[in-house]
Amino acid sequence: MNIVNVLKLPSVEVQFIPTVLKSLYSCIDFATTSDDKQLEKVRDENGYVSVQFQGIAYLIFFTMINGKKKNVLISKKELQSDNSRNNLRNIKMFYMHLPFIDNKYYDGSILDGKMIKVGKTSNSFIIHEFYNKSLMNMDLREKHQLIEKDIIHCFDNINQIAFQLARLYNFSDLPDLLENKLSKSQCRVIGLMFLGKTSKPYYVYTNEIMFNTIKLINEINKRNSKRKSL
Repeated sequence: MNIVNVLKLPSVEVQFIPTVLKSLYSCIDFATTSDDKQLEKVRDENGYVSVQFQGIAYLIFFTMINGKKKNVLISKKELQSDNSRNNLRNIKMFYMHLPFIDNKYYDGSILDGKMIKVGKTSNSFIIHEFYNKSLMNMDLREKHQLIEKDIIHCFDNINQIAFQLARLYNFSDLPDLLENKLSKSQCRVIGLMFLGKTSKPYYVYTNEIMFNTIKLINEINKRNSKRKSL
């Protein structure tokens, strides 16, 4: 299931890793949170819900190295919230060959996603977010349409993995999502992500305990609704 092994990607040269990290951290804030207050902010602005599947989280960074356009796959697991805390020995970066990416995205654009296993034999890379300073105020659904139009087709040369966008749900979709859709998934669901309507310096995730709590609350609300209708 490791995308690096599947695609046999070459590692980024050690001497370039600090430069790539410096550029990466100038483009993105790595804050994630499970804080209820942040969740309320996302909900109040009519943000989106996405499903978290078990898998390996990666960034795909479109950047310049030594004056050349490069597509760098970066494992998120080893990245710290502050660049100064990173241990360069632990950082995992690899080059990806992606023809036809528009030049305008090499100003420091980042795809945020996860490599997951679908069924017993298939692999997918699910894209949740796209960070670019010029797109910070764009609605996330519109941003997904932009990815579909400009970027997804650039992965067509990779046959071993299906690159696709995460499905976005509204908060009003949560009951149906919890009761029906998740049970039909071929992938292991480990939680939910709550994303702002536009790019935020954070996204809210649920760990397994919170996820089970949300499912329990939904079940209680469902039962209470049935009782009221009797």
